[in-house]
Amino acid sequence: MRREMGVGSLKISLMITLYNWKEALDLVLLSAIRQSRLPDEILIADDGSDDDTRALIDSFRSRTTVPINHVWHEDIGFRKSTIQNLALVTTECDYIVQIDGDIVMHPHFIADHARFAKEGCYLQGYRCKLDKETTDRMLETKEIKFRPSLKGMFSSQRTFRSVLLNYLTLKEKLSMKRIIGCNTSFWRSDALLVNGYDEDMVGWGAQDQEFSARLIHNGIKQRRLRFSAREYHLDHPNVKRDPVEGRWDAFGNTLEKRLKRCANGIEKF
Repeated sequence: MRREMGVGSLKISLMITLYNWKEALDLVLLSAIRQSRLPDEILIADDGSDDDTRALIDSFRSRTTVPINHVWHEDIGFRKSTIQNLALVTTECDYIVQIDGDIVMHPHFIADHARFAKEGCYLQGYRCKLDKETTDRMLETKEIKFRPSLKGMFSSQRTFRSVLLNYLTLKEKLSMKRIIGCNTSFWRSDALLVNGYDEDMVGWGAQDQEFSARLIHNGIKQRRLRFSAREYHLDHPNVKRDPVEGRWDAFGNTLEKRLKRCANGIEKF
């Protein structure tokens, strides 16, 4: 029988994927060190940020007892899959909670992921997109304050949190519904099983969906966090996205052939 692990029994690495924007990262790290259940490691997968970002990360080492592991490679284009694999190689934690560098976490975010972690499953959460006014205020004041209301229970913003409701609505499915890489968690052993992220998928688009597809093809089910693990996405202009057809083709190939592993992944490290 597969076990639910509970809040305190896991060694959790919080993996933050990022590229520059240190002002946002400041808020992200503040929300990380204020968690009710601290991660056992903050693992920063840095796709080539500048020295100012490195200095900010270094400044947080004296502000928390949580080890901060900053994994960086040179900026030669969007290589998110490669830096994620490099980061995953360095950690000794059992369980990975993954967000992006523009995500501010609810104080019980890590605790919720720990609570619902289960062998043979990965978790998929939602995000609340903040407007520009709220984002600008937070970046200026460094204050992280939210007032979720019952309206958020049914809105697309997903601000309402209830552990009880999450248990009552919890299902396990071989499903790829609404995959987002900025609020997900998985066992490190499962990531190794599927050979990590596909490094042939260079540029923006489809990496997280393709990774999840290989998990599912290995029988690893999705548990959806409908009312837990709340997070807030800072507003920013849409980045210029290069054409993604090739990466969506790779994703389609994984689905069509029901691939369980990628060819160019983590094992080479």
